[in-house]
Amino acid sequence: MIVDNPQATFTGTWATSTSLTGFYGANYQTNTKGTGKDKAVWAVNVPTTGTYQVYARWVAASTHASNAPFTVKHSTGSQTIAVNQRVSGGQWMLLGSYTFTAGTAGSVTL
Repeated sequence: MIVDNPQATFTGTWATSTSLTGFYGANYQTNTKGTGKDKAVWAVNVPTTGTYQVYARWVAASTHASNAPFTVKHSTGSQTIAVNQRVSGGQWMLLGSYTFTAGTAGSVTL
């Protein structure tokens, strides 16, 4: 399953763009403030309890965060992974494998 920016909930100012290559879908959303206060949350609706691999994708640029914190909320807690968004743009990058309970309790937050 893929949860993209149209299904995300955003806090703060996130501009929609297509100016950089490597995004999935029709566009991507970006936050240029860099304060760490704004958030993007992708709720995960898991059909069956089990272990799932969680990937993230971004567009890379030298001005993007070198330590963007992705937090995966799963059935036994949460895990934060720092991602360098200056490299590896346009690729699905593995954040890890996590156990999720069926339903909508899981999420990924940036």
